[in-house]
Amino acid sequence: MNILWILNSPIGRISDVLHLSRAQSGTWIDGAMDSLLSADSTVKLTILTTSKIKNTLRKQEGRVEYICLNLGRCPRGKSTSKSKLAVWCSEIDRIRPDIIHIWGTEFSIGYDLAKEIKNIPIVYRIQGAINAISKYPNGHLSVAKMKQELSLLDRLKANKYNKDSRFMEKQAEMELAMIGESSAIFSDNEWALMQYQMKLPEIPVYFDKLPIRQVFYDRKWSYDAARPNSLFCLAGRTAYKGIHQVIEAIALLKKEFPDILLRVPGSIASRNPKWLFEPTYITYLKQLIKKYGLENNVEFLGALSSEQMADYMLKSNVFVMPSVIENESATLREAMMLGMPVVSAFVGDIYETVVHKETGLLYRYEEYELLAYHIKTLLSDSGFAKQLGANAMAFMEKEYENENYGKTLVQIYQNVLKK
Repeated sequence: MNILWILNSPIGRISDVLHLSRAQSGTWIDGAMDSLLSADSTVKLTILTTSKIKNTLRKQEGRVEYICLNLGRCPRGKSTSKSKLAVWCSEIDRIRPDIIHIWGTEFSIGYDLAKEIKNIPIVYRIQGAINAISKYPNGHLSVAKMKQELSLLDRLKANKYNKDSRFMEKQAEMELAMIGESSAIFSDNEWALMQYQMKLPEIPVYFDKLPIRQVFYDRKWSYDAARPNSLFCLAGRTAYKGIHQVIEAIALLKKEFPDILLRVPGSIASRNPKWLFEPTYITYLKQLIKKYGLENNVEFLGALSSEQMADYMLKSNVFVMPSVIENESATLREAMMLGMPVVSAFVGDIYETVVHKETGLLYRYEEYELLAYHIKTLLSDSGFAKQLGANAMAFMEKEYENENYGKTLVQIYQNVLKK
């Protein structure tokens, strides 16, 4: 079986193989690839993406061909130009895949390819769930509120931030159109799949479970080994990830816990000079930190490897997942597999993983006061924190004990090709 994976940007192993800068997110793609290749020795896999590079890069390693086109970033909410789309189609003609698997519907390349390619089945794995995200413009953080904390230059940049939200709304329309033309969609939770199946009931849906990276199986969290009063959260360059809500919460907690520390993974600027290209939301976070005098209480860690992520989690008391909307947070699940106590916003598919006061603590996204209360509870009661973490780990181990992602994926492909 000749399979083509299309990624919206270079993530995971392709960035290492082609010597590109590695993104913080997306390392789960490596585990998915390894599992697929192990499940079926006849699989030939091509991983195709695009980036801002001078020349197209290619490399063959075993049964995998890695390709990064020099077409710049994938657009969102607007169509790919005809000239660039022709390059994509030419590459696909050369590869001649049996099936095209597009990872995510967050960008318009899937929409454009669905209109051009009629003789090869296309399947999508739901990742960002744009129809859900678009209901929460800028993560419920208004540009007007952001501008209160920003300089004149950053206020001008904030206008682009508002424009990006409008592109998200257009992308939501494109998402439904591309799914409507697809051969199947799949995800690991009913929340993601059912909202599309209710609108497009004729589309086949499949369930899978992305593998958790091995390092999070091999190591276990210990309350006593963690830095006292420390928190770890997911990476977030946009307001949808809700880091500002955690900052509001620790501002409430600082008097009682003066040494409280929030660790935030992820790169905060992709180009230099950073003062010009730093995302407006990151600039807003820094101003919020300054406003509350939290300069010594928030640490931006930069891009981390899987091993480094695990290291910092093991050094932290509590994991916080503060997104305004979320579909299968890999970082949350990894924290739970380590045995960390978690606090999460009650959003998206979280209810399928976190049960309040059993496998974690839940709060409404906008209620950072309750987030602060839950953090305080876990920092003050080590026995409860340990029990919650143990419950989380037991839940995850049971969820994944009989999972073989590669075999599931091969079965999905075979089912689609039979039709």
